[in-house]
Amino acid sequence: MSKKLDDALAALTAERDQVSAQLGQLNAAIDALAGVIRNASGTPGRRRPGRPRKNAAAPAPAPLARRGRKAAPKKRAPRGSRKPAAPKLEPRIEEYFAADPARESTALEIGEALGADHRAVRLSLGRMAKKNKATKLADGRYRAYSA
Repeated sequence: MSKKLDDALAALTAERDQVSAQLGQLNAAIDALAGVIRNASGTPGRRRPGRPRKNAAAPAPAPLARRGRKAAPKKRAPRGSRKPAAPKLEPRIEEYFAADPARESTALEIGEALGADHRAVRLSLGRMAKKNKATKLADGRYRAYSA
């Protein structure tokens, strides 16, 4: 029985030595690859010839500025509050309600009566409801505001 144990121990030792040798080869390959990567990226303080520095003092002038022409200014989106969708619509809606204050109408009906788009009318009616110039009812209809 001791012969079998000795043979098994010898086989395990040989396999361990073989795995250790393979591990050494893999570590050498990894070190070589790391060296290649390090050399390709360059050292941080070393500048490659032919390339401008990243932190140059002044940027290169624009192509048009080099030729003595003025470059067009960049277009910007307008700032400030939104313009009202239909500013002339509110007085017309007020006149519509003034004709019959008890009348209850939808935005579609008011739009048809005034010859305006019902979406613009709905927007104006919502604004008028905020200003207490119109009242929005539970079913989505509007009527003239009454205190």
